[in-house]
Amino acid sequence: MSNPVSNVDTMSNPNAGKPAPQPVPPGFPPMVYVPCGQYPTGEGGSTMAAELRRTEDGKLALLAYSALDRLVRCCGQHQPWVLVRSEELSRIYQAQPYEAILLDTELPERLRHDAAASG
Repeated sequence: MSNPVSNVDTMSNPNAGKPAPQPVPPGFPPMVYVPCGQYPTGEGGSTMAAELRRTEDGKLALLAYSALDRLVRCCGQHQPWVLVRSEELSRIYQAQPYEAILLDTELPERLRHDAAASG
């Protein structure tokens, strides 16, 4: 089976001006673990942001995990994360619009954080 995640695209916004997708699919877990990372700002500081990923068909996707052990299994033990109530995913969308939400999707090894990158 092919992996739908192809590369990292953390801050781009291809959805500017487009209508918002359904924020949470039906039957979605009430809370999810969202991969995130620290990114430099223009002022010399940094900010925390969700790690959006491009799918093989070019869509920008938010990854979400229904349990911490699934995030670790699918993203590696060094992946930073934040626990989010599913109804709050719209806040991430407002700051970082995405076209899809992928639940419990495994990242290829080459896209995972290593110990040096995580702190």
